[in-house]
Amino acid sequence: MTAYWKRCRRHYGRLGLALLLFYAVTSLSQNLCYIACMRFAPALTHQCWFTSALAVLPTYLLGFPAFLLALPPAPERAQLPEKRRLGGRRFLVLLLCCFGFLMPGNLIGRGLDLLISRMTGIGSGDPLNALVTETPLWLLAPVTVLVAPVMEELCFRKLLLDRMRTIDKPTAMLYSALAFGLMHGNLQQFFYAFGVGLILAGIYLRTGRLWYCILVHMLVNFMGSVVVMLLYNGVNLSDPFSDLLPLLGLSIYCLFLAAVTIAGIVLLIRNRDFFRLRDGTDRLGTHRWLPFLTPGFLAYGIAVVGVAAVSYLPL
Repeated sequence: MTAYWKRCRRHYGRLGLALLLFYAVTSLSQNLCYIACMRFAPALTHQCWFTSALAVLPTYLLGFPAFLLALPPAPERAQLPEKRRLGGRRFLVLLLCCFGFLMPGNLIGRGLDLLISRMTGIGSGDPLNALVTETPLWLLAPVTVLVAPVMEELCFRKLLLDRMRTIDKPTAMLYSALAFGLMHGNLQQFFYAFGVGLILAGIYLRTGRLWYCILVHMLVNFMGSVVVMLLYNGVNLSDPFSDLLPLLGLSIYCLFLAAVTIAGIVLLIRNRDFFRLRDGTDRLGTHRWLPFLTPGFLAYGIAVVGVAAVSYLPL
């Protein structure tokens, strides 16, 4: 292996190590906090605000700083992506494309989860459904529509892609999306997070403007969680037909999401060239597998898959 490939391997190895530390520090701190609360203040573990805080605060106060410290040096300003406009029509098309991945990916993840649960006799739980249905709207909205999109785009698009784009853009797009999907830590969310991550990575690599990615991410989370929860909470679950207006509103919105999903799939097919980023920076060539086989990234993937697999095991 030449000196260039050795430098690339070290560089990508540090990126994988940074992701591993992000996941490990977050998971370890969350579990330690939960165990401590179970020991000294068990009533807290039944509070929605506590479980939401446990999901968010260790991630951004402990995991994210560990990620930053482990990252390789940032590129020089001259190597940063050139800023380009996206355009309103193109923005809308890519937003719809996200839904082309979102709903089918959700169905695939849930289907595989159900299959494994039937085979093992143990369900893994549904963290997304629990988040949407059990968290108060006043807490869900700022976390999913403001905090998460800003922090996740900063991490998985800005910080990762700026350190990969000058070497190989196609690999950078795939690496960012895979890292993003794995960080969700469960089968139900992996597939759609990976698909949406591809689009968000493509937007940043093509425009160099992170706020486009943040805005798309905000809209996807708003339409997929906050609006659903708002309409869902209006339905009387014990007797849904006692008041037909909330049930009708939820049904109409579900039909709307189905139509948006179909439109997104069609647009994904028509705009498949969006995922082809060939501009002379794809220097890895036949070594495109290199970033994914570094010890750091392999350890990150094994850790995430291992923890997710434990949820299907009898304990």
